[in-house]
Amino acid sequence: MDPIKVVRALGSKYSVEILSEAQEPKPVKEIVDEVGVPIATGYRRIQELEEADLIEVDGKTVSEDGGDIKLYRSRIKVAKIDFDGGLELEFVENEKGADKLVDIWDELK
Repeated sequence: MDPIKVVRALGSKYSVEILSEAQEPKPVKEIVDEVGVPIATGYRRIQELEEADLIEVDGKTVSEDGGDIKLYRSRIKVAKIDFDGGLELEFVENEKGADKLVDIWDELK
């Protein structure tokens, strides 16, 4: 991850709210409705977050008219930015659903 891109993306209005809302895979429409942002702004922010490797496409669903709808999921759960002594980033990754199931299954064994 490019630290400058990450800081710029996180500094954009609505970006943090979008990442918070996208902890599970969701279509853009659902994310922007929950955040309360216009759809065009939502698409721009998601593109910016995707370029900074903070959000990713995590599946697809089918629309009522048969078209594909991408599902977006935040790649991070927690972000720490440290400016003391230079720019330093630390993240806790957002595990994919399948990874979570494997972890739960391993704990049950």
